[in-house]
Amino acid sequence: DDKTVKLWNVTSGEELRTFKGHTSYIRSVANIGPNRIITGSFDKTIKMWNLLTGQCVRTFEEHNRVVTVVAAVGREEFLSGSSDKTVKLWHGGGQHQKSTRDFVGHTDRVKSLAVVNDNLFVSGSGDETVRLWNGTTGECLYTLEGHHSDHVCSLASMGDDRFISGSWDNTVKLWVVKQTSLPPPKSEKDQNTDQHTNGNAITTTAAT
Repeated sequence: DDKTVKLWNVTSGEELRTFKGHTSYIRSVANIGPNRIITGSFDKTIKMWNLLTGQCVRTFEEHNRVVTVVAAVGREEFLSGSSDKTVKLWHGGGQHQKSTRDFVGHTDRVKSLAVVNDNLFVSGSGDETVRLWNGTTGECLYTLEGHHSDHVCSLASMGDDRFISGSWDNTVKLWVVKQTSLPPPKSEKDQNTDQHTNGNAITTTAAT
């Protein structure tokens, strides 16, 4: 409730620094290094902070509702998701303060994000779906629906083109993004595989 972020020493439990500047609750934090973090807030903004000084380096203001989640993509590049149902890609280097790409398609608030590989990321939403996006083109490659029956509140990359989704329906699902030049056999598709014409496939390899 104090609208701050704190940096801690995990060995000693000592509080090292407090970051002040948001005007409402802070919803998410991500490390985009070196010595940089970003925070998303109920005040509809994203702030970039210098870990060494505790100073706010930059404020990003394009979302028109709560910034629910932020995620690092690469050096000084990051994603943000919002209750305005959009995902935005940002570059925090230099004096850039405008998003470089918008990802539109969810019909409810975006609640989770995870980077799958250099080109792909996934977003989870209150609309009970997971969407796979091409971060370079902005294209939604898949909408994974019917696999969760409530908000998709958590996503995590597992490496090797795998990711996990968690939902308010009390389930966790493990997914694999496969590269293929041909569509799968119908029997494989019937076994919970989604296919897109661009040559990617997503398969559920474990559930619940």
